[in-house]
Amino acid sequence: MINSFNQQQQQQQPLTQLKGETITKSNSPICVRAMKYSPTLIVADSSTSNITLYDTMNRCVRETFTVTTGCVKGVGVDPSNDSFYITTGKLLVKYDSEGVYLGKYGKNLDLKNPYGVAVDDAGNCYIADLDGKIVVMSNEGLLVRTIEMEKPYDICFEPEFKYMVVSDQKKDVIRLITKNGEKVKKIGCKGNAKGQFNSPSGVFVDGFGQIFVVDSSNHRIQMFDKTGKFLAAIGTRGKNDDELEFPRSVCVDYLGVMYAADTSNNRVQSFKSSV
Repeated sequence: MINSFNQQQQQQQPLTQLKGETITKSNSPICVRAMKYSPTLIVADSSTSNITLYDTMNRCVRETFTVTTGCVKGVGVDPSNDSFYITTGKLLVKYDSEGVYLGKYGKNLDLKNPYGVAVDDAGNCYIADLDGKIVVMSNEGLLVRTIEMEKPYDICFEPEFKYMVVSDQKKDVIRLITKNGEKVKKIGCKGNAKGQFNSPSGVFVDGFGQIFVVDSSNHRIQMFDKTGKFLAAIGTRGKNDDELEFPRSVCVDYLGVMYAADTSNNRVQSFKSSV
Protein backbone atom coordinates (compact mmCIF):
# COMPACT_ATOMS: atom_id res chain seq x y z
CA MET A 1 0.00 0.00 0.00
CA ILE A 2 2.74 2.47 0.95
CA ASN A 3 4.78 1.85 -2.22
CA SER A 4 1.84 2.36 -4.57
CA PHE A 5 0.71 5.38 -2.57
CA ASN A 6 4.14 7.02 -2.84
CA GLN A 7 4.11 6.46 -6.60
CA GLN A 8 0.79 8.28 -6.79
CA GLN A 9 2.25 11.07 -4.69
CA GLN A 10 4.59 12.04 -7.53
CA GLN A 11 1.60 12.92 -9.75
CA GLN A 12 0.83 16.08 -7.76
CA GLN A 13 0.80 19.25 -9.84
CA PRO A 14 0.90 22.91 -8.75
CA LEU A 15 -2.55 24.27 -7.90
CA THR A 16 -4.20 26.80 -10.20
CA GLN A 17 -7.99 27.23 -10.47
CA LEU A 18 -9.92 25.41 -7.76
CA LYS A 19 -13.51 24.20 -7.32
CA GLY A 20 -14.99 23.69 -3.84
CA GLU A 21 -17.00 20.79 -2.42
CA THR A 22 -18.11 19.72 1.08
CA ILE A 23 -16.60 16.33 1.99
CA THR A 24 -17.78 15.99 5.59
CA LYS A 25 -19.71 17.85 8.27
CA SER A 26 -18.16 18.69 11.64
CA ASN A 27 -19.48 20.70 14.60
CA SER A 28 -16.53 23.09 14.76
CA PRO A 29 -13.54 21.88 12.74
CA ILE A 30 -10.43 23.74 13.86
CA CYS A 31 -7.61 21.85 12.14
CA VAL A 32 -7.08 19.54 9.16
CA ARG A 33 -3.91 17.64 8.25
CA ALA A 34 -3.26 15.03 5.54
CA MET A 35 -1.17 11.94 6.20
CA LYS A 36 1.79 11.24 3.93
CA TYR A 37 1.65 7.46 3.56
CA SER A 38 -2.10 6.84 3.32
CA PRO A 39 -5.08 8.74 1.85
CA THR A 40 -6.20 9.93 5.28
CA LEU A 41 -7.31 13.35 6.44
CA ILE A 42 -7.15 14.13 10.17
CA VAL A 43 -9.97 16.45 11.29
CA ALA A 44 -9.90 18.01 14.77
CA ASP A 45 -13.19 19.37 16.16
CA SER A 46 -12.80 21.96 18.92
CA SER A 47 -16.39 21.82 20.22
CA THR A 48 -16.48 18.03 20.77
CA SER A 49 -12.72 17.32 21.09
CA ASN A 50 -13.28 14.58 18.51
CA ILE A 51 -10.56 13.48 16.11
CA THR A 52 -11.81 11.98 12.84
CA LEU A 53 -9.64 10.00 10.44
CA TYR A 54 -11.30 10.47 7.05
CA ASP A 55 -10.49 8.19 4.09
CA THR A 56 -10.19 10.62 1.16
CA MET A 57 -9.94 7.83 -1.43
CA ASN A 58 -13.13 5.98 -0.42
CA ARG A 59 -14.79 9.13 0.97
CA CYS A 60 -15.73 7.65 4.32
CA VAL A 61 -14.80 7.90 8.01
CA ARG A 62 -12.11 5.43 9.09
CA GLU A 63 -12.11 6.20 12.79
CA THR A 64 -13.42 8.74 15.30
CA PHE A 65 -12.25 9.11 18.88
CA THR A 66 -12.47 11.73 21.62
CA VAL A 67 -9.49 13.43 23.25
CA THR A 68 -10.20 13.60 26.98
CA THR A 69 -7.41 15.94 28.11
CA GLY A 70 -9.05 19.19 26.99
CA CYS A 71 -10.23 21.14 23.96
CA VAL A 72 -8.33 20.12 20.81
CA LYS A 73 -6.67 22.93 18.85
CA GLY A 74 -3.95 21.74 16.48
CA VAL A 75 -2.59 18.69 14.66
CA GLY A 76 0.95 17.90 13.51
CA VAL A 77 1.90 14.83 11.46
CA ASP A 78 5.30 13.13 11.74
CA PRO A 79 6.57 12.94 8.12
CA SER A 80 8.48 9.72 8.85
CA ASN A 81 5.56 7.47 9.82
CA ASP A 82 2.22 9.37 9.90
CA SER A 83 1.97 9.30 13.69
CA PHE A 84 0.48 12.59 14.84
CA TYR A 85 0.35 15.02 17.74
CA ILE A 86 -2.69 16.90 19.05
CA THR A 87 -2.48 20.11 21.07
CA THR A 88 -5.10 20.00 23.80
CA GLY A 89 -5.35 22.12 26.92
CA LYS A 90 -1.72 22.69 27.91
CA LEU A 91 -0.55 19.31 26.63
CA LEU A 92 0.64 17.53 23.51
CA VAL A 93 -0.91 14.08 22.93
CA LYS A 94 0.56 11.55 20.48
CA TYR A 95 -1.21 8.87 18.41
CA ASP A 96 -0.05 6.40 15.79
CA SER A 97 -1.41 6.48 12.22
CA GLU A 98 -4.38 4.31 13.24
CA GLY A 99 -5.37 6.61 16.09
CA VAL A 100 -3.89 4.47 18.87
CA TYR A 101 -2.82 6.54 21.90
CA LEU A 102 0.97 6.64 22.41
CA GLY A 103 1.47 9.16 25.21
CA LYS A 104 1.21 12.76 26.35
CA TYR A 105 3.80 15.50 26.87
CA GLY A 106 4.01 19.04 28.11
CA LYS A 107 4.34 19.27 31.87
CA ASN A 108 8.02 20.19 31.49
CA LEU A 109 7.44 22.53 28.51
CA ASP A 110 5.58 25.38 30.24
CA LEU A 111 2.88 25.45 27.55
CA LYS A 112 0.22 28.11 28.15
CA ASN A 113 -2.02 28.13 25.06
CA PRO A 114 -0.63 25.76 22.41
CA TYR A 115 -2.25 25.66 18.97
CA GLY A 116 -0.33 24.66 15.84
CA VAL A 117 2.30 21.93 15.88
CA ALA A 118 4.76 20.70 13.24
CA VAL A 119 7.29 17.86 13.22
CA ASP A 120 10.70 18.21 11.54
CA ASP A 121 12.80 15.58 9.77
CA ALA A 122 14.49 14.58 13.05
CA GLY A 123 11.22 14.00 14.88
CA ASN A 124 11.35 17.21 16.93
CA CYS A 125 8.04 19.00 17.59
CA TYR A 126 7.61 22.75 17.12
CA ILE A 127 4.61 24.03 19.07
CA ALA A 128 3.06 27.45 18.41
CA ASP A 129 1.99 28.83 21.80
CA LEU A 130 -0.31 31.86 21.52
CA ASP A 131 1.10 33.04 24.84
CA GLY A 132 4.15 34.35 22.96
CA LYS A 133 6.57 31.62 21.94
CA ILE A 134 7.38 28.58 19.84
CA VAL A 135 8.38 25.63 22.02
CA VAL A 136 10.69 22.99 20.53
CA MET A 137 10.39 19.48 21.99
CA SER A 138 12.66 16.53 21.16
CA ASN A 139 11.19 13.20 20.10
CA GLU A 140 11.92 12.01 23.65
CA GLY A 141 9.67 14.73 25.05
CA LEU A 142 12.43 17.01 26.34
CA LEU A 143 12.58 20.79 25.99
CA VAL A 144 15.12 21.75 23.29
CA ARG A 145 14.63 25.52 23.03
CA THR A 146 12.07 28.31 23.12
CA ILE A 147 11.71 30.87 20.31
CA GLU A 148 10.05 34.16 21.24
CA MET A 149 7.21 35.42 19.01
CA GLU A 150 4.30 37.61 20.10
CA LYS A 151 1.30 35.51 19.07
CA PRO A 152 2.11 32.49 16.86
CA TYR A 153 -0.97 30.49 15.85
CA ASP A 154 0.12 27.80 13.40
CA ILE A 155 3.34 26.40 12.03
CA CYS A 156 4.48 24.26 9.09
CA PHE A 157 7.83 23.27 7.55
CA GLU A 158 8.78 23.69 3.91
CA PRO A 159 9.65 20.44 2.07
CA GLU A 160 13.40 20.50 2.80
CA PHE A 161 12.95 21.48 6.48
CA LYS A 162 15.28 24.48 6.10
CA TYR A 163 12.73 26.91 7.52
CA MET A 164 9.22 27.01 8.95
CA VAL A 165 6.22 29.16 8.11
CA VAL A 166 4.43 30.71 11.10
CA SER A 167 1.23 32.76 11.29
CA ASP A 168 1.63 35.72 13.65
CA GLN A 169 -1.80 36.91 14.81
CA LYS A 170 -0.40 39.84 16.79
CA LYS A 171 1.08 41.56 13.72
CA ASP A 172 -1.22 39.96 11.08
CA VAL A 173 1.77 38.68 9.11
CA ILE A 174 3.35 35.40 8.06
CA ARG A 175 6.91 34.80 9.21
CA LEU A 176 9.50 32.48 7.71
CA ILE A 177 12.11 31.50 10.29
CA THR A 178 14.82 28.87 10.70
CA LYS A 179 14.69 26.07 13.27
CA ASN A 180 16.78 28.27 15.57
CA GLY A 181 14.44 31.23 15.22
CA GLU A 182 16.46 33.31 12.75
CA LYS A 183 14.27 35.51 10.56
CA VAL A 184 14.17 34.63 6.85
CA LYS A 185 11.24 36.64 5.47
CA LYS A 186 8.00 38.38 6.40
CA ILE A 187 4.89 38.17 4.21
CA GLY A 188 1.99 40.62 4.28
CA CYS A 189 0.50 43.14 6.70
CA LYS A 190 -2.92 43.86 8.19
CA GLY A 191 -5.65 44.54 5.63
CA ASN A 192 -8.01 42.93 3.13
CA ALA A 193 -6.18 43.46 -0.16
CA LYS A 194 -4.24 40.73 -1.95
CA GLY A 195 -1.35 39.57 0.21
CA GLN A 196 -2.77 41.20 3.34
CA PHE A 197 -4.29 39.43 6.35
CA ASN A 198 -6.87 39.84 9.07
CA SER A 199 -6.28 37.25 11.79
CA PRO A 200 -4.18 34.72 9.85
CA SER A 201 -4.58 31.27 11.37
CA GLY A 202 -3.70 27.98 9.64
CA VAL A 203 -0.66 27.68 7.38
CA PHE A 204 0.57 24.89 5.11
CA VAL A 205 3.41 24.38 2.63
CA ASP A 206 2.94 21.87 -0.20
CA GLY A 207 5.55 19.73 -1.96
CA PHE A 208 6.38 22.56 -4.36
CA GLY A 209 7.04 25.04 -1.58
CA GLN A 210 3.79 26.93 -2.21
CA ILE A 211 2.53 28.60 0.97
CA PHE A 212 -1.16 28.45 1.91
CA VAL A 213 -2.50 30.87 4.52
CA VAL A 214 -5.95 30.83 6.12
CA ASP A 215 -6.93 34.51 6.23
CA SER A 216 -9.66 33.82 8.76
CA SER A 217 -11.44 37.15 9.28
CA ASN A 218 -11.26 37.87 5.54
CA HIS A 219 -12.97 34.47 4.95
CA ARG A 220 -10.45 33.25 2.41
CA ILE A 221 -7.32 31.22 1.80
CA GLN A 222 -4.37 32.89 0.10
CA MET A 223 -1.59 31.18 -1.82
CA PHE A 224 2.00 32.37 -2.27
CA ASP A 225 5.02 30.94 -4.04
CA LYS A 226 8.13 29.94 -2.10
CA THR A 227 9.52 33.49 -2.36
CA GLY A 228 6.38 34.98 -0.80
CA LYS A 229 4.89 36.27 -4.06
CA PHE A 230 1.08 36.32 -4.06
CA LEU A 231 -0.48 33.74 -6.40
CA ALA A 232 -4.20 33.52 -5.73
CA ALA A 233 -6.99 33.78 -3.17
CA ILE A 234 -9.93 31.43 -2.69
CA GLY A 235 -13.18 32.20 -0.95
CA THR A 236 -15.50 34.98 0.10
CA ARG A 237 -17.86 35.00 3.07
CA GLY A 238 -20.82 32.67 2.59
CA LYS A 239 -22.16 29.13 2.69
CA ASN A 240 -21.88 28.02 -0.94
CA ASP A 241 -19.30 25.44 -2.05
CA ASP A 242 -16.72 28.04 -3.07
CA GLU A 243 -17.34 30.24 -0.02
CA LEU A 244 -16.00 30.16 3.55
CA GLU A 245 -16.88 31.61 6.94
CA PHE A 246 -14.10 32.13 9.48
CA PRO A 247 -12.01 29.18 8.27
CA ARG A 248 -9.20 28.11 10.59
CA SER A 249 -7.00 25.51 8.89
CA VAL A 250 -5.75 24.27 5.51
CA CYS A 251 -3.70 21.42 4.09
CA VAL A 252 -2.92 19.82 0.73
CA ASP A 253 -2.80 16.06 0.12
CA TYR A 254 -0.67 13.89 -2.18
CA LEU A 255 -2.94 14.55 -5.19
CA GLY A 256 -2.84 18.32 -4.80
CA VAL A 257 -6.35 18.48 -3.31
CA MET A 258 -6.68 21.30 -0.80
CA TYR A 259 -8.76 20.84 2.35
CA ALA A 260 -10.06 23.66 4.55
CA ALA A 261 -11.58 23.59 8.02
CA ASP A 262 -14.55 25.88 7.30
CA THR A 263 -15.18 26.41 10.98
CA SER A 264 -18.26 28.63 11.21
CA ASN A 265 -19.97 26.67 8.42
CA ASN A 266 -19.40 23.46 10.41
CA ARG A 267 -17.83 21.58 7.52
CA VAL A 268 -14.63 20.52 5.81
CA GLN A 269 -14.27 21.70 2.22
CA SER A 270 -12.13 20.17 -0.50
CA PHE A 271 -10.86 22.28 -3.40
CA LYS A 272 -9.74 20.49 -6.54
CA SER A 273 -8.06 21.86 -9.63
CA SER A 274 -10.57 22.46 -12.43
CA VAL A 275 -7.95 22.48 -15.22
